[in-house]
Amino acid sequence: MKQRLIKLFQLVRNLVWILRISYAINRPKFIIRIVTTILYAVFPIVSYWFLKQIIDSALALRSSDYASVKPIIYLIALKISFDVGWYFLDTFLEGMFKIMRFDLEAYFAEKIVMQLNRLDLEFFENSDFLDLKQKALDTYTWRPTEMLNIAFWSLYNLLQIVIQSTIIARLNYLWLSLLFMFQIPSLIILIKLGQSAWNIWEADSTTRRKFQYFSSLFENLAYVKEFALYNVGGYFIGKINALMGHFHARQKKIERKRVIYGFGGIFLSNLPGLYITVNLLLMLVRKEISPGLLTFYLSNLAAFSAALSNLVKNINYGYEVNLYIKEIRRFLQIDAKVKNGSGAKMANDDGEIEFKNISFSYPNSKRRLFSNFSLRIAPNQKIALVGENGSGKTTLIKLLCRFYDVQKGSITVNGVDIRKVPLVQLRSRLAVLFQDYVGYDLTVMENIAMGRIDQLANQRTVRHAALMAGADEFINTLPDRYRQQLGTAFTNGEQLSIGQWQRIALAKAFMRNSPIMILDEPTAAVDAKTENEIFNKVMTLIKNKTVIMVSHRFSTVRHADEIVVLKQGKMIERGNHQALMKANGEYAQMFSLQAKAYN
Repeated sequence: MKQRLIKLFQLVRNLVWILRISYAINRPKFIIRIVTTILYAVFPIVSYWFLKQIIDSALALRSSDYASVKPIIYLIALKISFDVGWYFLDTFLEGMFKIMRFDLEAYFAEKIVMQLNRLDLEFFENSDFLDLKQKALDTYTWRPTEMLNIAFWSLYNLLQIVIQSTIIARLNYLWLSLLFMFQIPSLIILIKLGQSAWNIWEADSTTRRKFQYFSSLFENLAYVKEFALYNVGGYFIGKINALMGHFHARQKKIERKRVIYGFGGIFLSNLPGLYITVNLLLMLVRKEISPGLLTFYLSNLAAFSAALSNLVKNINYGYEVNLYIKEIRRFLQIDAKVKNGSGAKMANDDGEIEFKNISFSYPNSKRRLFSNFSLRIAPNQKIALVGENGSGKTTLIKLLCRFYDVQKGSITVNGVDIRKVPLVQLRSRLAVLFQDYVGYDLTVMENIAMGRIDQLANQRTVRHAALMAGADEFINTLPDRYRQQLGTAFTNGEQLSIGQWQRIALAKAFMRNSPIMILDEPTAAVDAKTENEIFNKVMTLIKNKTVIMVSHRFSTVRHADEIVVLKQGKMIERGNHQALMKANGEYAQMFSLQAKAYN
């Protein structure tokens, strides 16, 4: 009993939440729909009363002259006007629902995307969060609108029940009690089935993520090529079919139960109606009620039974929908762990960086990657980070970007703790080009301007960034030049080579014109000659900027002012290329091994 009350409270709370959102989106529409719903509930009862009056007046006629029939004609006209009005309200409510549904869909679409945009990188590397995200993405476009619809239809049902309960209670309170009592088994059956359906859906969120992952492979050109080459498409189709079969088998079982048990609930809920109908007929035979009144009572009884049954279904469906709404609401209530800075400002743009005794381990990992690690990078210094995979090179960059926060120690830029600086201000000081850089299926202009989107309309600035990156030459060979659509997702799109996409990404970094430039193995996918050209261009064009570069190709990093060698989260060597080669340590060994491979 306690659990059911808790579920009812949660349902009411989320109903109110959705109603408040809908009201805030457009108050006039919300109020109009409430007023229309009230009229929609009242009109049929008024129509039943006019029908009662028509029947009794017609049976009481003693003459067929116009004067005697005239009042009945007026009653018929009034009944027809209310019936027509009811059909108009029905159409109007349907239109209102669609309009309010579109508004609510747009609201939640914006909220979900804003939440995804706001959350830290940590969440996207957490399987529990990914399951919750999948639940929200699966349902945010339609479950909230369903809850809104449930709220308004429940209001309609309640209005009918209240009015018709008053009418039935005037006849017999026992009849009214029976009508309510026999709906309870139906409600219990439907709620249990709804909970079972939810349990399957909740348990299978990982299954659905796997299904979407395997399905998405057939939309990715890289995988499509491999499927054709190795003939493994059928293997993944088998996986998709197996996942679908597993999920649907359990859902079908629930739906079969819903049909069988649902029929039993409907049968029980209609027994009181049959009993009351028989008693009303006996009352007519005994002349205790008129034929018109019998019609009025029977019409209201049928409407009451339908309203009560629909209310039970709406409450049950509300319980089921509420389980999904709870997940959407839980997703929207997740707070970012990396908090925005309090408003401290960096005094200058020198680009001095210092890691002071930092300690860090990734969430849910027992391995401490850094422990009391320190590193200072002077303004305008060009520094290279080298080391084996897992040594912490990319992690340092993630920490500097505040994708994660250190557990101990601090990171400062220009002497200011980056945790005290607003995230937008901090990141505006950084131009970062990762190994997994992205290209958008947008125009060349838009792709480059992503580095500084407020300059999208400034073609001179965009072209200057392209010239710096060595991209202007091939851009001018494209049919529409800087207006050229890139990628294959849309009509007239041009696909670029890896090297060309690389230069577009580099232009995006130059577009930021930030005092600190970070290159985290962005050229891993291009040949050594192209990589050397890109790094030489960077070194030539950004003499007055601080540069951090990560690369496994030592022929590139050898030109850095200093090279920092990392191993298992510790700095084991530091110096320029000549000094490190002379020391004959870890760097010299790695450099020699790579040089032999080229020879």
